[in-house]
Amino acid sequence: MKKQPVPKMRSIIVSSLLFGLCCAGNSIATPFVLDADVNAPPPKWDWQLQSPVLLNDDPEIEFYDIDMFDNESTGVVGQLKSYGKTIICYVNVGAWEDWRDDKNAFPPSILGNEYDRFPDERWLDIRDVNPAKSTTGTALRDLLEARFDRAQQMGCDAVEPDNMDGFNELAHNPSGFPLTYEDQIYFNLWISGEIRERGMAAGFKNNTLQAMDPRMVEAFDFVVTESCVLFNECNDFTGFLNADKPVFLAEYFLSPEEFCPAAKELRISGIQKRGALGSFRLGCDAYYDSNQDPDPDPEPGPFPPAKNLLVNGDFESGLFQWNPCGEINNLSVSSDASQGEKAAAISNGAGCLYQEVPVNSGETYTLTCEATRPGTLWSIVQLSFLDVQFNNLESEIATITSGGPYSTYTLSGVAPANTVYGLALIYSEDELLLDNCSLVPLTQPEPEPEPPVENRLVNGDFESGLFQWNPCGDINNLTVSNNASQGNQALAITGGAGCVYQEVAVEVGEEHTLVCEATRPGTLWSIVQFSYLDAQYNSLSSQQVNIATGGNYAAYSFAGTAPANTTYALVLIYSEDELLVDNCVFSNQ
Repeated sequence: MKKQPVPKMRSIIVSSLLFGLCCAGNSIATPFVLDADVNAPPPKWDWQLQSPVLLNDDPEIEFYDIDMFDNESTGVVGQLKSYGKTIICYVNVGAWEDWRDDKNAFPPSILGNEYDRFPDERWLDIRDVNPAKSTTGTALRDLLEARFDRAQQMGCDAVEPDNMDGFNELAHNPSGFPLTYEDQIYFNLWISGEIRERGMAAGFKNNTLQAMDPRMVEAFDFVVTESCVLFNECNDFTGFLNADKPVFLAEYFLSPEEFCPAAKELRISGIQKRGALGSFRLGCDAYYDSNQDPDPDPEPGPFPPAKNLLVNGDFESGLFQWNPCGEINNLSVSSDASQGEKAAAISNGAGCLYQEVPVNSGETYTLTCEATRPGTLWSIVQLSFLDVQFNNLESEIATITSGGPYSTYTLSGVAPANTVYGLALIYSEDELLLDNCSLVPLTQPEPEPEPPVENRLVNGDFESGLFQWNPCGDINNLTVSNNASQGNQALAITGGAGCVYQEVAVEVGEEHTLVCEATRPGTLWSIVQFSYLDAQYNSLSSQQVNIATGGNYAAYSFAGTAPANTTYALVLIYSEDELLVDNCVFSNQ
C-alpha cells in the first residue's frame, strides 16, 4: 500500500527452486501466532502509514503497522512499546520511491517502469539480489539490507515488505523487466531471510498468486492483505491460517457488517480503513461478543430531488452517451428493465461502460443505480472523482450481489480538492443488468426561477473545455480560448480546418431550436450545422448557416421538427481556418 493508495480494481487469481538460503526457512520467536482455539478472536491490529501515528482508544489492539522512514526519529516506536504494543514497520522493497532519503543511491539500471497510478514510484529489477543475475554486483542487496538495519535499530518487531509481486503483470502494469515466478520466489525468500536474520518477523504482502506456495508459507510469519473479502481472495491465505500465522486484512469499500462474518469464519484480523491509512479504524469486535447481535447502520434517508447529471441514465436511448471501456461486443440493451422499456446489459464476458460529468470540488455527490446480476462473477458500480488530467483522486465501489430482482446501489462522496469530473463506471466479468443510474449533487443551490429553456447539449457554453464535444477533424486544431461571449471560455478552431459535434437523443415529432454565438476572424468557410439522424446515423434532414467574417459575436439560430425515423439530432461546428463559438443551446420548443 502506498502513502496515498488507490485500491486495486482486481488482481486475477490464476516450481522447484534451485536455491538455498540459510535463514529463509528458520522460524523465530514471534508474537505472530493465532490462538489454537478456532473460536477465539484473532489478534487486533491497526495500520497507520500517515503521520503522526495515534494510539487507538481500544487498548486490546496489539499490533501497529507504521511507516519506517516517517517514524525513524519521532519516538513513536518507543511510545507504543511502552503500552506493550508490537510494531510492524512498512518498507517498500519492490519499487523505488522518489521521496525517500536513499533514493539517489539506486542505480538507474535497476529502475523500471513507473508504477501505474503512482508516477513517483518505479518498479525495481528484483533479480539484482541474485548474484547469478545481478547487473550491479550488490547494489540492491546493500540498499535493502541498510533499510532493514534501520528498522532493527529503531526497534521494529517486524517488517511489512511491500510490492512483492512485480512478476505478476496480470495484477498491475509491466515492471519493465522479464521477471519470472521463480525470480520473485528467490527475491521473497531473500527478503524474509534478511529480516529474520535481524531478529524481526517477516510479513507476506498481498501477492495472491504465490500465497499458496509452501515456500512462502514457511518463510513468512504473517500476512498483510487488502480487500480480500471484496475480491474473494481470502482463501488464498489458508496455508498461513492453517499454520496458525495471522492474516491482517484491511477493507476499504466494505463495511464491517459486510466483511466481518467472512473474516471471523476464516480467523482473519479484519478492519475497515480509509485509503489514506490514517487513524480511522473500524473493527469486528461485535462479531465476537455472543451477547450482541450486530446490526448494520440504519439506511440513510432519501436524498432531496436533484437534476441527474448523467445523460440517458435510464438507458431508454440505448447506450447513447455511455462510453465503452471493455469489449464493446459484450455491451447491449435488454428489455428486462427495472422501469421503462430498456436497461443496459453486459453479457458473454467482461464488459464496462462509463460517463464523466463536470462536478465541483467540495460538493457531495450521490451515484445511484439499480442492478441485478444473473451471473456469478465480479460486478461493481464505481463512483470516482478525477482531476483535469483524468487522474483518479478518490473512488468508492459497490459490489453487485448475485441473483434476485433489481436492487438499488448507492455511493456517496465529497469531491476533493482539484476535482474537475465525476466518473460513474459499471463493470462486470460476466452477466449484469443495469437501469436508472443517476448522479446528483446532494445539496443543491437555490434554483434560478423559471429558466426559459433547458439546454440539451452537455457543456454547450464550453466552460468545461471541449468535454462531451467529439472531434471530427484534426484534433490539433481544436482548443479553448478565453475570448468568450459569456463566461470564461469559448471553442476555438485555429491553425487549419477543424470540426466538433454532439448528438442528442430526440423523439419523432419534437420541435427544437438551436442557437450558437460565433465570430470568425478568418476568411475561409465556417458553418454551424443542425441535422436529424436515424438510428444508423443517416441524415434525414439538415440545415446549415455560414458564419460571417469579422465583427463581434453574433447569434445563429435554427428551428426544426424531427421527421419520421429520427433517433438523434446532430449539432456540428466546422471551420477551414479561424473560428470562435460560444453558448450553444439546443432545446425543445
